[in-house]
Amino acid sequence: MAAFARLRSPALRGVWIGLACALVAWLAVQLSLLRGLEDWMLDGCFALRGKRSTNSHIVIVALDEPSLAELIKPRTSLSPELAQVVRYARAQGATAIGIDVLIPADRAKLADLQQGGEGDALTLGQAVVQTGNVTLPVWKLDQGWLRPVPDWLLKAESPDAETADLGFVNFQEDGDQFLRRQLLLGKDGDRLLPQLALALYARSRGQDVEIDERGRPVVGGAVIPVDDEGLLRINYVGPRGSFETLSFAEVLKAAKNREKLPLLNGAVVLIGVTARDQQDYHSTPYANNYTRWLATAPPGRMPGVEIHANILATLADRAWIHTPLGLSTLPWLLLLGVLLGHVLSRVSLERGFVIAVVHHFAWKGIALAGFAWFHWRIEMMAMLLLGFLVYATTFALRWRTLRRMFGVVKSEALALALEADPRQLNPGGEERAVTVLFADVRGFTDFSERHTAQEVVALLNAYFGVVVPAVEAEGGVIDKFMGDGIMVLFGAPVSLPDHAARAARAAAAMVRAVHEGRQTWARLGNPEMRIGVGLHTGKVVVGAIGSPGRLDYTAVGDVVNAASRIESENKAQGTEILLSAATCSLLTGQERARLGVEPQPREVKVKGREEKLLLHAVQVP
Repeated sequence: MAAFARLRSPALRGVWIGLACALVAWLAVQLSLLRGLEDWMLDGCFALRGKRSTNSHIVIVALDEPSLAELIKPRTSLSPELAQVVRYARAQGATAIGIDVLIPADRAKLADLQQGGEGDALTLGQAVVQTGNVTLPVWKLDQGWLRPVPDWLLKAESPDAETADLGFVNFQEDGDQFLRRQLLLGKDGDRLLPQLALALYARSRGQDVEIDERGRPVVGGAVIPVDDEGLLRINYVGPRGSFETLSFAEVLKAAKNREKLPLLNGAVVLIGVTARDQQDYHSTPYANNYTRWLATAPPGRMPGVEIHANILATLADRAWIHTPLGLSTLPWLLLLGVLLGHVLSRVSLERGFVIAVVHHFAWKGIALAGFAWFHWRIEMMAMLLLGFLVYATTFALRWRTLRRMFGVVKSEALALALEADPRQLNPGGEERAVTVLFADVRGFTDFSERHTAQEVVALLNAYFGVVVPAVEAEGGVIDKFMGDGIMVLFGAPVSLPDHAARAARAAAAMVRAVHEGRQTWARLGNPEMRIGVGLHTGKVVVGAIGSPGRLDYTAVGDVVNAASRIESENKAQGTEILLSAATCSLLTGQERARLGVEPQPREVKVKGREEKLLLHAVQVP
């Protein structure tokens, strides 16, 4: 029995609730919707962290609006200018140069791109061969790879071609069109094609891009951690504008004037379009509407060339976003589920709410701190859902327990009525016509004197066990138990137009139940058990009565006092049920005949009242 009691203890029950909620939360976050929300939570960490420190030296040479306006030529004719910038950047000490501007191979026959033309493509091809550290862009299409014009590919197509000569510039968007992860490896037949940033990372280190037996990229013997889909989570340095940026026109002018730009020395240079009318802009975590109110810098969308710079910075800093083994979600979920369940089952709902809120923001704070300081990705959705589930379940079970207890202690009907309209518990009450029923056991005082307390309680429990269902079957509400006595309201808190008839039928059913339980009463030591029932109808004030801290729903008024006196008169009249004339007048002739109501009233002087009452006896067979 002791072990069974322990199993039913609130604390242990809370432990099981916490474990169950932890498992539900774990299963729920496997759904794609919640996985997406988990990404949003990480977006929020980016916004709150702002800009991170980086050891990478990356410079963007931007084909911005002023540069394109100054050049006054289409992008397909920029090869000579690109060649000048490439040679100049190499001369200034750039360790690697990436070009994120593509002139597709199908434009090769354009007259403007031929040797001597305004957009002579060969000039850039020669510059790439001469500098030796340039990576050109390719684009993955459904049917294959889209390469630049052949004149650009003099080095990439030569026998001494390197894996870093070409890099694809495609991005991988998540389902909500945000760029959070990037594929790093592709293949063109037997040739390995790295992503542009990966190619630049390898070239800046003077190493090759390889692939291990699990399909992961390797540079200089170091494996780059990617997920099961071969994607690297991008650890953005910051929102747009986080990298040193030079205007293409500015660099071109410096090249023509043979000026120095020390910023390029030792830098990885990325040449790309940032002009907004070129539409190479994408959504990053900083552009998530969810994070905008958190951000300390204007969010906006980010140009593709800057996204390549962020991928490169992630590689160069080895700033891998990862989850340490010790912070795996499921073990912590189970542990905190047990703790939350245990604690919330032992405290008030108000304190429990505070604990749930603290748990919510504390876990968010831990996740943010781990991300900002160590690049940890600590999953939040499962843990936040856990706090909500444990508190909601505890609240629901508490409410259910209290609801059942209130229904047991007072009345199920009263519990339902107050649940539907809590305003009925407002102090003050309302006047309403009701029928009040009082009943008690005849000779109970003598019985109590001759029997032990346990025997008295056993008799009362058996008695109430048969009469209370009879009352509630007719819609009666138990107002209170008074030892062997009982007070019942018909017509409150729920209005009943036939409250008098219901009360009379309930009284008859109570008396019959006592008659039919003779064997039970005899076994319990009261073979001659009888009860008296009194009913009176009239207006009373019903509602919450008491102090602000302790209210009781009851009825107050002369009708209540009169009903009590009428019940007491049964002993003197030798009856079991007495109805007041007010109650009897509300019964139809058919109801009176069926119940056995005496047609002639008895004029009775009851204790505590000066005027006589007209009472009708009910003869229950």
